[in-house]
Amino acid sequence: MGKFLVQSQGEADKRGWKILTANGAGDMSKVAAAWQAYTSQKVDAIINYIVDNTQIAPQIKAAADAGIPVVSLYSGALVPGLLQEVGGNDFANGTIMGQYLVDYFGGEAKIVYLDWVDLLVTTARYEGVKTVFSKYPGMEILDVHALKVPGQVEDARTAMEAWLTKYPEIDAVIGGWDEPAMGALRAIDAAGRDVKVFGFDGTNIEFQTMRDNELYVATMATAQLCGGNAVIAALDQIFAGETIPRRVALPAYMVPREEAPADGLTPENKACWESAGQPTIPG
Repeated sequence: MGKFLVQSQGEADKRGWKILTANGAGDMSKVAAAWQAYTSQKVDAIINYIVDNTQIAPQIKAAADAGIPVVSLYSGALVPGLLQEVGGNDFANGTIMGQYLVDYFGGEAKIVYLDWVDLLVTTARYEGVKTVFSKYPGMEILDVHALKVPGQVEDARTAMEAWLTKYPEIDAVIGGWDEPAMGALRAIDAAGRDVKVFGFDGTNIEFQTMRDNELYVATMATAQLCGGNAVIAALDQIFAGETIPRRVALPAYMVPREEAPADGLTPENKACWESAGQPTIPG
């Protein structure tokens, strides 16, 4: 949530808006309670960040019925009452990741995958990877683990430990986002195995890990920071009575280990990063 909050809070401050935050940490009862509370307070707008819209569709509709505009960021489906979803084409992002692994391993590899089946964004990434691998008989998905959230880092580590015992040959693990990829890496390091790690999102902790550990090969960086700017811009248009597109796709691209940015920098869209008052890659 950090990048999104940096951007959105900065943009909100310029407008004199106050942002209230609630983190359900994967507990849907807490998420639902926060939605009910904000709807009862009659806030001016609600932004849903990385909670699958289908899981809170009744809460979104209730807020919309109460006259509260709702937009979402990396939350998947266009459910009734939602005015806009800002995110990426995560199936396409998954196919890019899949092809990267095909090229990296020369079309022959044994893969394990850490997925979060309760979020459309992460399942779409897996489907994209799987679709590419289906064209290459040598790219074998040995196993897929449905992560528990909260507790995803430790769950990923435990799953990876079990896989390292079960499978004598594993070439790589793919994490559906940065946290499980990091949990898997801890298990791999502890076991002293040569298993390559690939992730999604391009967070600062991922880049740091990539710089420090040659096993973390690449990540599919998503423009979460740009998303913070985009949802605030959407609210500007909504408050002005303008019609907005229901879906906005943000860019994403592979960042290999050798291109991981230096500490404190980011490869994301320079204008988005600068608008949050953060340093950028020179040039």
